[in-house]
Amino acid sequence: MNRIRKIGFYPLLVLATCLGSLGIDLPAEASFFYDFDSSFPNPDAVTTGGLTSPSGLSPTFTTSTENGILTLSDSKSANNGGSVQGFWGITDQVFTDVKVSAILNPSASTDDQLVLFARGNLNTFDTYAATIDFFDGDLLLSKVVGTQAIVLDEIEGAFSDLNRSYFLEFEVVGNRLTSRVFDSPGGTQLFSLTTTDPQESFTSGVSGVGLQLSPTALINPLNGTFDNVTSVPVPEPTTSGGLLLTFGVASSGWVVRHKLQSQKTKR
Repeated sequence: MNRIRKIGFYPLLVLATCLGSLGIDLPAEASFFYDFDSSFPNPDAVTTGGLTSPSGLSPTFTTSTENGILTLSDSKSANNGGSVQGFWGITDQVFTDVKVSAILNPSASTDDQLVLFARGNLNTFDTYAATIDFFDGDLLLSKVVGTQAIVLDEIEGAFSDLNRSYFLEFEVVGNRLTSRVFDSPGGTQLFSLTTTDPQESFTSGVSGVGLQLSPTALINPLNGTFDNVTSVPVPEPTTSGGLLLTFGVASSGWVVRHKLQSQKTKR
């Protein structure tokens, strides 16, 4: 029987922008890899933005791919109208069983929570997420549902060195979620965290990266960097005849944390 413990969390907003309705024929073999040096996504397939509290898009949020890395940042702090959350996702490819991976914090300059998301629904931003908190050092697996973030499992204080990059893999197969942390791509595995979603309510969706202010580090402006962002099907490519994508403003995002008792391993 699952034991649920409510934990207060800083209010955030869900993905919010309006790109209209798109009927998209997806490729038979959906996958992507971007190193932001020699490979870049089609700009029409990218959705990105910074979200303020209590509502709205931040006009000072920026996305750049200079120096071979993806940077999501805001020039203003949250208490001056800047972003509390940012996102970057690829909208023209949908995955069911999927592995998302990226180098997090390659510039070694963040104290925010950096996120990989999978099976994202771009109407509501219901999604599964793997997170490294570069302020508190936590590793988390979460399920975002409307106005709540359900932390399915976590390793508190996993990271003692936060002034460096880590390579994170996030695999969602059926209702099983697994995050693996490495010191570098192809390097030594540092942690593995596995849990299950008893409902498996998210069966397919889009992939991407994001960041949000750590609830214990709210003074500095939002800033995070990523590299080698990849999403591949597991084990076979997914196929879809089309997807209707509509974006709308919604409230919350990672607002309330609930911790469900589940299996976790530390290596």
